[in-house]
Amino acid sequence: MVSQATAVTLGVMGDRFTFDGKPRFLLGVSYFDARNWHVSDLDTLHRLGYNSLRIWIDWADQGFFDPEGNWRAKQTLWEVVGAANARDMAVDVTVLNSDPHTKNSFGVGQRAKVVQSVFSALQGYPNAFYDIMNEHDHAGTPASHADLKVLIAIARQANPRALITVSSNEDHLVGNDERLRTDNIDAELDAGVAILTPHLRRTPNWDDLTGFRVKLLKDYLQQIGRVMPVYLNEEARRGYRNFSPSAERLIQAAKAARDAGAAGYNFHTGACFNLRAGTLLEQLDPEEKKVVSALPGVIFSPALR
Repeated sequence: MVSQATAVTLGVMGDRFTFDGKPRFLLGVSYFDARNWHVSDLDTLHRLGYNSLRIWIDWADQGFFDPEGNWRAKQTLWEVVGAANARDMAVDVTVLNSDPHTKNSFGVGQRAKVVQSVFSALQGYPNAFYDIMNEHDHAGTPASHADLKVLIAIARQANPRALITVSSNEDHLVGNDERLRTDNIDAELDAGVAILTPHLRRTPNWDDLTGFRVKLLKDYLQQIGRVMPVYLNEEARRGYRNFSPSAERLIQAAKAARDAGAAGYNFHTGACFNLRAGTLLEQLDPEEKKVVSALPGVIFSPALR
């Protein structure tokens, strides 16, 4: 458990994240295979200026649970979240997923068991926040908004102070016509999320649309009096279905999100999918290495570091 004397406490104030009560833009990197984490990755990301990681609990045979929902690596989870905390970094703990082709995709009963286990285990880690299910509306084994409400209630019973969100597939919150799906937004809010986390459509011009999409979401939240952070934790990445944007475009999208008022942005990369094969930084392609090196300097002014 992290020492309470040194623990970084992540919070929310209006539409911003906070570290120890002070507003902080979250800039993170995907780090899905965290059971095979590397100290050197965290050291380098911290040195560059990143203050967040996104890890996955359910990553098939490399995840923290077996297919029956029993712990495989609780100690390792404590170690990686604690190591991030020691480096002034928050951790987006993505707990469940809905894609049966690549992950465990626990059954309904197992989902509740895993949620209770994770939220209980990380009570003493105030730098953790939670995407309770990645792309809950995925066609594989989806969770309805009613299902999410039950899971979030279980999570809050285990850890009442936890900051919880849920991510959704493209078109769920912002449709392919670039209009809001307010019914789905309202339903996610009713389920109990404290952060809005869309996965937006990876259109060829996604970078030009990022700011517009974020502003649509923020304006609607303001309109209905539900001001909260808008957080982009899985935007376009290189190598996705032959979609390989340049470093300049990836950086531009992140900057557009920040300028439109997003509270956080996670640089997404497939280099995190198998950390048994090497460190994240070793597996980045040349354009991704440019992004990882340059992005903190673009996103942060000295006052916001």
